[in-house]
Amino acid sequence: MSSREDFLGWIASASSIGARRPRETDRSSRRTGRGWMAMYGLNMMRIAIELAVNDPAYEDVASKFWEHFVYIANALNRQRWREFG
Repeated sequence: MSSREDFLGWIASASSIGARRPRETDRSSRRTGRGWMAMYGLNMMRIAIELAVNDPAYEDVASKFWEHFVYIANALNRQRWREFG
């Protein structure tokens, strides 16, 4: 399994923690959780970029947070097309 698949699996499981029974609102709450994680990734990327001004080691960290954001955004788009065609 690739690290990308590991990451997407983690996001999928993290966004549904605590859901005992499927409910109508579960889809919405999962999307909200994934959206929150996407925004978190962007915020962390921004911090890493600011830190990279003084320490170039943070450039790799910023790029990793960008990758995470792209994976989450891709997952959200796939879900949207499945639901709404």
